[in-house]
Amino acid sequence: MKLRFVPLSALAVLLLATACTSEQTAPSVQETPKTPEPTEQEEGSDEFRSFRSTPPGMTAFFGRATVSSRGTLRSTGSYEGGDITFYWTKGDHVWIRRTPGASYERNAGSDIEQRIKNGKKTRYAEFYFNGPFSGSTFPIRYTGSMNAYSDRVTIASRQAQPTPNEAMHLGVSGDCGTAVATREGRRFDFTLVRKAAYITFTPYNSQGEIEGGRLTQIKITSADQAINGTFGFDDNGLQLNTRPSHNSVNGSTTLILGSFTVPSRANAYKTGAIAVIAPGSYRDVTIEYTLEDKGTGVTATITKHIPSISFAAGQHHLISHDLDVMVFDDRYYMWDAQQEYWYDYKRSQPRELYGQNDNYPRRGRRRDAQRIYSTADFPSQGSASARNNPNVNEAHWYVEGGNAHWDDQTVWSGVGHLYRGGVWIRTQQAIRENYRPRRYRFNFTGETYNYYDFTSRDVIANHSKRIIRSGKPSSTHEYFFLPALGYYIDGKLKDIGSQGYYWTRSSTHGSIHTSYALNFRRDFIQLYMVDRKYGLRSWESK
Repeated sequence: MKLRFVPLSALAVLLLATACTSEQTAPSVQETPKTPEPTEQEEGSDEFRSFRSTPPGMTAFFGRATVSSRGTLRSTGSYEGGDITFYWTKGDHVWIRRTPGASYERNAGSDIEQRIKNGKKTRYAEFYFNGPFSGSTFPIRYTGSMNAYSDRVTIASRQAQPTPNEAMHLGVSGDCGTAVATREGRRFDFTLVRKAAYITFTPYNSQGEIEGGRLTQIKITSADQAINGTFGFDDNGLQLNTRPSHNSVNGSTTLILGSFTVPSRANAYKTGAIAVIAPGSYRDVTIEYTLEDKGTGVTATITKHIPSISFAAGQHHLISHDLDVMVFDDRYYMWDAQQEYWYDYKRSQPRELYGQNDNYPRRGRRRDAQRIYSTADFPSQGSASARNNPNVNEAHWYVEGGNAHWDDQTVWSGVGHLYRGGVWIRTQQAIRENYRPRRYRFNFTGETYNYYDFTSRDVIANHSKRIIRSGKPSSTHEYFFLPALGYYIDGKLKDIGSQGYYWTRSSTHGSIHTSYALNFRRDFIQLYMVDRKYGLRSWESK
């Protein structure tokens, strides 16, 4: 059986961070769902009419797989928007009991393959059983695809979905249901009531689409009881009293994905990933989203926590987490150039380490005039792309009092790929509150800690410090992050992921070809003079 999540025009975003109301199914009474009358659109569709004549000596049972989440599949909490659509797929079969107390028998054939010859799925199917049926109603079980048993269902600990919003794996992952078939002329009709529980994941990244990084796996883990394994199955569905004892295997379900892109807003067509789990109430749930960039070799796992969550049989939840990965643009500049380094040549911009292209800006070429650095002399300050950068005095303070932390664990996206590497630097406010001694007036733009004003004083401002702290600071609100985005020189991208280079807006004395820049790597941070022809990053004071 296949399940597909169909979003409405406005997809609801629900972060399940609190407990949801538990819905219980009656333990001994199977409600007979009313088989919906086909609409004119259904009756006129090729899919509805495509079933063949019943083979001689057999009885046909016509099954609808489509069920709305607003009908049989109920939702809880504040989830709103979206329908659940089920389909029959190759390998699906059902079981029927002819008389009370008899064993269930599997259908002898179906018309599923005929129906899906031009596709992968169908909402309708006929299942054929040998011999006549004289009664008016018969119980039916669906225990998944390729399952040889009518009285047990195995919910898989590893499930695989290659395509977003196309969950072709559910039939072999534990999807199951029951029904009561009702005579309609010479055939019997039934509509399944689902008995597993279902999660649709639609992760997104509010800071922007994660370029290069692909979502390759989602893992959900419960700390207190099994969410998968083999369960007994009867006419009421999964026998939850047969739940296996919790262990490291059945306590988590891993959904292997086919490299889904992660958009900036929840979108089931891009990241819709559906998992089957056992109904129940679970505590201390963790969901791990794994991102991978094959170009850079960077893999990252982002973990979200849910204190508790409950699923009744047939229940569906939408879980849409913001992965909160920092995203940075791909704009570099020669010092105070009017346009970025790759302006008008964005398709040529190298986006791999050591990648190179000859369409970099050159002096003397009229068409490159807007990309070439300014030749303003000292003490001029940047007035174009560098105008909002910190000046040399501010950068001096960041080196001196910024308490830089090198972080090679936080993942970020930039220049088309996933990377690690960058520094956390104290904001100016945090420097004011933490720098010792406190006798300095902290006029960051006007002077440094030793009272020099390098924007006007004709002396070298170079300053460096060793970085002795690593990892993300505990008080991140006092810091800002600069990624190690490297630089361009003669059209070649260098040091991305290992070093960062950021222009100040300040020129240096003695040359119209150099200006001050901030540089950092794993073990040190420095302010120094850089040739203006380099393509570095612009930034703002924090």
